[in-house]
Amino acid sequence: MIEKHIVEKGFNENWIVPKVPSKRTGKKVAIVGSGPAGLAAAQQLNSVGHKVTVYERDDKIGGLLRYGIPDFKLEKNVIDRRLEILEKEGVNFKCNVEIGKDIDITDLESKYDSILLCTGSTIKRSLNIPGNDLPGVIQAMDFLTHNNRFVDNQLSDHLECYNAKGKNVIVIGGGDTGSDCIGTSNRHGAKNVINFELASKPPTERSEENPWPYWPFTLKTSSSHEEGAEREWSILTKGFVSDSDNNLIGLETVNVKFDSDKKEFIEIPGSAKTWDCDLVILALGFTGPETDLPNKFNLEIVKVIDSKDDFYSGSGEIINSGKYDGIDSLEFKAEVTEILEKKGMGKKKTNYKLRDWIFTRQRYWGEPIPILHSDNGTKSVDEKNLPLELPEVDSYLPTADGMSPLARNDEWKSVSINGKKYLRETNTMPQWA
Repeated sequence: MIEKHIVEKGFNENWIVPKVPSKRTGKKVAIVGSGPAGLAAAQQLNSVGHKVTVYERDDKIGGLLRYGIPDFKLEKNVIDRRLEILEKEGVNFKCNVEIGKDIDITDLESKYDSILLCTGSTIKRSLNIPGNDLPGVIQAMDFLTHNNRFVDNQLSDHLECYNAKGKNVIVIGGGDTGSDCIGTSNRHGAKNVINFELASKPPTERSEENPWPYWPFTLKTSSSHEEGAEREWSILTKGFVSDSDNNLIGLETVNVKFDSDKKEFIEIPGSAKTWDCDLVILALGFTGPETDLPNKFNLEIVKVIDSKDDFYSGSGEIINSGKYDGIDSLEFKAEVTEILEKKGMGKKKTNYKLRDWIFTRQRYWGEPIPILHSDNGTKSVDEKNLPLELPEVDSYLPTADGMSPLARNDEWKSVSINGKKYLRETNTMPQWA
């Protein structure tokens, strides 16, 4: 709220105005996707003089901001206000254009010096249990997108499959998306809303194992929760129940507990239960980016798994850059550590090089994972192997929000391990080079 107040003050006082580049480089960049990553990249690349065109397959610019976040959390005039500035700064936007379908890949390559894919992580995680294909079991992003189009007057009425009015609603998934589905269901006039979370109920205060400045693993209660929702913890959905006409009428669950030795959830005997419901919304996150477009560019998609080699140890979806500028489609979830490794980064045609985006995110279920960076790649090093006193770094990378880390010199520290100098990230801020 403090940041929002500052920004609103800036607009009201005319402090935030278009900044047109003083000169152009003559280089042209195409950005595919107009979500948060695409818009941020467009602003940054345009600011240094490149001519930027953003392509969006949907009917309006904004991606997740436009159709994934409800208006009660993000009013769309906020997006439109920023788009107006970007357009005045020289960024071009083209909607209803799907690359590879409306525009051929070879045509795009011939028109631009560099191409940046910012398509997001859009493959929805499913729940592979009996009855998951029943009418009434829907994905959260489909539900939210439909509602945002209705609020935007693109639809005259709700489709029944996405209408929560008068229904017993169960939202499976306890993250921000699940919270958005709760708030939206209540605004529809749902009869009752219940939220399932697989994990146990977090504490209200930090534990000794979770000190500041690490991400606080404490109970989060959003305004949507406060508006009305029953929250159930340590619960696993086993199957969906239908009537003789194949209508969803309930779901079956069992309580679980986490076995720290086996690193898995164990079902509690005798805890089976059946819940009445008319609508189930799956808010289970995403598994990665769509593969069709990268495949058309002949880009390698790497599924990174836990490993013990000299490079990144973690899990996530990574699209390597190949001959194009930093292909990035990253799922911004706190429980996932994701790094875009340096590969093929020497073939840049612009001076704004997207180098080694490093994201260090603490998992919900694990310990902090310090990520170190060197010219030879990235590697995960155990905390106990790090010196207690870390010297200051001589030079810093500017952060994605434009603020120099020199102003916050506790975020990046250098350390020597086996004669090699590394940068240690102690913040979750993505870094630009």
